[in-house]
Amino acid sequence: MRELRAVALSEDGGYLVLADAGGRTDGEQFRVPVDDRLRAALRGMRRSEVRTESALTPREIQARLRAGETAAEVARAAGIPVERVERYEGPVLAERARVVQEARAALLPKDPGGVPGRPLGEVVDARLIVAQDNPAAAQWDAWRRVDGIWLVQLTSDSRCARWTWDPVVRRVRPHDDAARALVAPESTEQAPPPPPAPPHRFR
Repeated sequence: MRELRAVALSEDGGYLVLADAGGRTDGEQFRVPVDDRLRAALRGMRRSEVRTESALTPREIQARLRAGETAAEVARAAGIPVERVERYEGPVLAERARVVQEARAALLPKDPGGVPGRPLGEVVDARLIVAQDNPAAAQWDAWRRVDGIWLVQLTSDSRCARWTWDPVVRRVRPHDDAARALVAPESTEQAPPPPPAPPHRFR
C-alpha cells in the first residue's frame, strides 16, 4: 500500500490534494473529495487528541487549583502548557477570595463570660494593630480540603495563622496555635504580675 501525504486544499475547498510520501515534489498527485465522512473523521481525530493531550480532566484541574496548587504545578501534572490551566484559574481564585470574605465575616464563639462573638476579621485586625503589624499589608488566602472544609490562612510580617471554615454550618475555628493566640478572649490572656509589695517596717 502506497503512503500519501496531504499537499494542499483545492481553491474551492472541495478536494484534498495528496502526493506520494516518498516521491518527488513534482510527482503524481491525487485528490480526495472533502465529503461529510472525511469531515467527521477529522473532527473525531481532533477530539481524540484533545482528550489524550491532558492527563487531568477540567474538573480535576479546578480541584487542584481550589486545593492551593499553582497553575504551573497543575500544568506539570497534566502535561499541558500553563496557558491551558490559566483558563480555569480565574473563577477558582475568585471563589477562594469569596471564602476568605465569608470566613472573616463569620462570628467567633462566645467568650467564657457570655459576651457575643465578634467577626474573625475584626478581631484579627485589632490584634495585629496592637502588635504593630499592619493589617492592610497582611495577605489572606483559602484552600479547600478533600473533606470540603476550607483552610483560611493569614500571612503577615510577624506571623502565619490558619483557621478552618465550614461553609455548611457557617463555622470558623482556629486551626493552629498562632490562630488561637490571635482570637483568644482578652479575659483569658495572662495578666502581668502585680508589683511587689513594699517591705513591712516594724516600729
